[in-house]
Amino acid sequence: MEKLSHYLKKLILNIVKYVYSNRLFLSYTFLAIIGTMVVRHFTIGNFWAYKPLIADIGMILLIGSFGYLVKPKNQFKYFFFWLIFFSLIEIINSIYYMFYASFASMAELATVSQLETVSDSVYTQLRVIDFLYVLEPVIFYYIHNSLKTSPYYNLIGRVEKKMPMFISTLLVSLLFIGYTFASASNSDYSRLSKQWNRVYIVERFGIIIYQGNDAIQTIIPKLSSLFGYDDALNLMNDYFNDEDINWYNNNNKYTGILEGYNIIYIHMESMQNFLMDLSFNGEEVTPNLNKLSKEGMFFSNFYPQVSIGTSSDAEFMTLTGLLPSTNGPIFVSYADNTFRA
Repeated sequence: MEKLSHYLKKLILNIVKYVYSNRLFLSYTFLAIIGTMVVRHFTIGNFWAYKPLIADIGMILLIGSFGYLVKPKNQFKYFFFWLIFFSLIEIINSIYYMFYASFASMAELATVSQLETVSDSVYTQLRVIDFLYVLEPVIFYYIHNSLKTSPYYNLIGRVEKKMPMFISTLLVSLLFIGYTFASASNSDYSRLSKQWNRVYIVERFGIIIYQGNDAIQTIIPKLSSLFGYDDALNLMNDYFNDEDINWYNNNNKYTGILEGYNIIYIHMESMQNFLMDLSFNGEEVTPNLNKLSKEGMFFSNFYPQVSIGTSSDAEFMTLTGLLPSTNGPIFVSYADNTFRA
């Protein structure tokens, strides 16, 4: 019994010593974790869900572990930078989710300039909670100022063991991250790699892994096009020069039937086929469209496989017959390309 009591006292003493000499790191960790929990609460509503919580803790500890390799007097700057970074992610996703019930992608940052035309509607929808995350770096800054007036920084400069603390924190973070991926199913990995169900990815892997994975998915196509252009061009030319698959040169019953005519192409936002030929109180809902559909060519089985670009991707598909990219709107990501319509 005495031996157990001795071990408990020693354990408590070590815990107290650890907390006392790691107050800056623990403040960073606590604030970052709370931020990720709050953004989930105000978006998908699972504040206490353990799977994304474990994933976020693992990533926060992984990033924080490298702070131990920084000189004590510069550790504040390192942790402060990451808290600002996390806050920006949380603010952007909080606002984005309110409009689209999904999470933001790096590929869409190129379209931010287009918000100018609808800035009034954006401002009217902003909520106080969208800027709640600013408190993370602000509180951390005040904690830092409080520690500056104490002997804390002088103390850790003398007693902190950089490498052991880095390795132990890194190992703990890898345990959390390892559990996250070890417990994931094949469908989880599929959704993560394809990035098509963002809400599910955040629910399963947390906001930080989602955002990091999104960054990778956005950058890879750019690098592939930069370093693999010649190979991709040769592959495409070989495909279209193959006589067995030169279907695009074949004529059919529609070939040339519109030659000499003026063509009016109608593309409607959020219009669905069921409205055509629908009557309400004895009157047609779309009388003019019904007339046009009978006079021209009407395609009732059109299923747009749109991606991040939504409306613009639907226009791209209709005009070119090509599928859009999963890494951003075609007209933004590949604005310099020439497509045959």
